[in-house]
Amino acid sequence: LNVIQGADLVSAYPIIAVDLRDEKLHLARQFGATHCINAAQSDSQTEVFKIVGEVGVDVAIDCTGRIEILELAYQVTRTEGKTILLSGPRAGYQVQIDPFPLHFSRVLMGFQVITESRPHEEIPRYIKLANAGKLKLRELITDYCDLEGINAIVERMRRGSLRGRCVIKLSEA
Repeated sequence: LNVIQGADLVSAYPIIAVDLRDEKLHLARQFGATHCINAAQSDSQTEVFKIVGEVGVDVAIDCTGRIEILELAYQVTRTEGKTILLSGPRAGYQVQIDPFPLHFSRVLMGFQVITESRPHEEIPRYIKLANAGKLKLRELITDYCDLEGINAIVERMRRGSLRGRCVIKLSEA
């Protein structure tokens, strides 16, 4: 949702969200997705190419860390485009990609939060955007639970049924 929101802030078009659940895609639209593809109901690669043409997308961002999604993101990226991995696969997993486009300016890169983050610059900018009403922070929160309910929330996250973010309420002792 934050990637979609960021793309919307810079007026990217199209912004294509791919997920397995319609309720998550509905939320993605609220955050700026212009097109939504339910991967459980159609072939995502075919649908992306219907939207952007056979050339592919300028930038594809994988937030899942799942091999098949990483490969899909790379496959739909145009020759001179970027595939960015926000959450990499576990060590030891093998990815199958065609390396040929890498010789023609295609980029496949991971994002390193620790080395590429500048919180002293970014946090004040995010605060300004939030205060200007340009960041939807409250809308990210779709669930609340107390500490006793954390295992159920973690299980929902693992199943993929948590739409947005959860706030854990700590009771006062």
